[in-house]
Amino acid sequence: MATRVHGKEAQVEWVLTDPGGAGAELVGCTGWSLDIKAAADEITGLDSAGAKEFLDGLTEWSGTIGLVYDAVPAGIVAGAELDLTLYTDKDNDIFYGGSAIVTSFKPTVSTDAVVKLDIDFQGTDELTYPVEPV
Repeated sequence: MATRVHGKEAQVEWVLTDPGGAGAELVGCTGWSLDIKAAADEITGLDSAGAKEFLDGLTEWSGTIGLVYDAVPAGIVAGAELDLTLYTDKDNDIFYGGSAIVTSFKPTVSTDAVVKLDIDFQGTDELTYPVEPV
């Protein structure tokens, strides 16, 4: 049976990949999301018998990390290269991981709310998928 996990147990760890890069748990994280895609390139020909045909193409992944603004670690800026580990559980058993580039750094300020920050990233290599422990 699959293990259900509450989002309150999730966390993010990061390591700057430039020389001397430090790494740690990303505190103040309010959530994260991933968008994992695979291209399906159309190869329909006149001989396709009336049905479109596709061939699997390249894959890519990107995502967003939400933070409370005062928790932003040094070095996390647009253009920074990171090794990310995105955990879904408090025991760090189930995670996604890979190298990424920070593509957007978006602080949000409102008179009636805490200052927040969204960090968008684009994966630069293969994504490690979670394997549930047995």
